[in-house]
Amino acid sequence: MTYYRRLERNAGMRGNMFESLDEVRTFVRVVELRSLSAAARGLRVSPNAVWRRLERIELRVGVRLIERTTRTLRVTEAGERVAARARRILSELEEAEREVGAAERLRGTVRVSVSSDVAAGTFLQELRALLEGNPELRVELLGRTRLLEPVSLGVDIVVWGGPVPAQSSTVRRIGLLPWALAASPTYVAQRGLPTAPAELAAHECLLAMRGSKDFALRLLDRQGEAHTVNLVSRFESDSAQILLEALHAGLGIGVRPLREVEAAVAVGQLVRILPAFQPEPMPISLVTPTGRLRSAQVRAVADLLTRRLRWLAALAD
Repeated sequence: MTYYRRLERNAGMRGNMFESLDEVRTFVRVVELRSLSAAARGLRVSPNAVWRRLERIELRVGVRLIERTTRTLRVTEAGERVAARARRILSELEEAEREVGAAERLRGTVRVSVSSDVAAGTFLQELRALLEGNPELRVELLGRTRLLEPVSLGVDIVVWGGPVPAQSSTVRRIGLLPWALAASPTYVAQRGLPTAPAELAAHECLLAMRGSKDFALRLLDRQGEAHTVNLVSRFESDSAQILLEALHAGLGIGVRPLREVEAAVAVGQLVRILPAFQPEPMPISLVTPTGRLRSAQVRAVADLLTRRLRWLAALAD
């Protein structure tokens, strides 16, 4: 049954027009911009997602609110009336949020142990917004690579990669973080691309310091079969940021979060190495001292970190 037939069938059978604030915001944004694509960019979703939201709204109410084709968009009289009320709804909610925010401003210091892999991109942008909205809040980011129990480290949140040992702390498990091998275009132009895992032994590899020059890299193919390669590195560092800079400088092949590599490959900054093979994914968690997440400021920063980690782990929100 086509969309128009379904709309006709639902006419007169009114239900709840909006089922979420996302739908309200989407409808208002489309009406204001008169463009699905422009609304999608502002909402940071795909045009198809905007289209589907509008379709669900109209099917529930059984009335055409926005007439649209691939090139034009016209808001109907009913759509204009709905948009006026929707704007008032959003305005009231924004005012309520401001009143609550003024009464419950976050304050105090939150100390976080996190690597540069995580403390970047959207996390820092959202952290800036959080600090701007809460002048009495302070955040200390400790860029440490050693994983220590948060109480002994004296921090509120530790971003923990790998299995979490038994301890008297609260663990928020995020998921598995996928990794990928990559190199700079300069390195590939000079040394070429390995075509099989075994060939990595003949390449320069960038490794995190582990106290031994020998390192066994375990790769999984698309069938889940493991391939182990023994590497000897001439460049190591205990800093994730230094390893990232070395990777882009062409010093060798490195291991980075898959989503980060995909973004860099898309703009020509990195080249994916052995895309049919991936290092084993790493469990990623937030570890906090018991009871610390009951603090509003700690919970707010933990939520920012969770969103960043879920993006890196390619998990849907």
